[in-house]
Amino acid sequence: MILEELEDKHCWDEAFTRSPDVLAFLATEAMAEYRAGKTQELDPDTPNQKNQQIEKPSLEYYLNLQYPVTLYPDPDEGYVAQIKDLPGCLTQGETLEETVANLNEARELWIETAYEAGDDIPLPSSNDSYSGKLLLRMPKSLHRRLAETSEQEGVSLNQYIVSLLSAISR
Repeated sequence: MILEELEDKHCWDEAFTRSPDVLAFLATEAMAEYRAGKTQELDPDTPNQKNQQIEKPSLEYYLNLQYPVTLYPDPDEGYVAQIKDLPGCLTQGETLEETVANLNEARELWIETAYEAGDDIPLPSSNDSYSGKLLLRMPKSLHRRLAETSEQEGVSLNQYIVSLLSAISR
């Protein structure tokens, strides 16, 4: 009944934000119910209220998505372009225009091939997934040195660490 309760309440997201102990308990309970025959496997060929088959978006939908592109100068000559969201989708060209045209063709072929094979096509990533916050564990001695130096510089510890990271990430 655990699985049915979670499905009925649409609270899977809430369940996955709980502690690992709670998740382990829920998983154990769900497996026990399954083994005892209290839950049923859902038949993908029989849509019902709880198991609606999701219609796959059209090929045109995927082809019209705008993916972030990364361009690198090629050490020999020209440029290399890559769409990191589509594994293995990269190309090169002698000019920026040629490289972008080649990448557009590579993107279309990548998406068409994945679509025809029934593979998942990742959606474009965005900067929305980066909150600007980072939890970082460090040795106490390093924490102390950074805090003392930031105090000497007259800036917050956070601002000092950001300036150090900015300087080395260029």
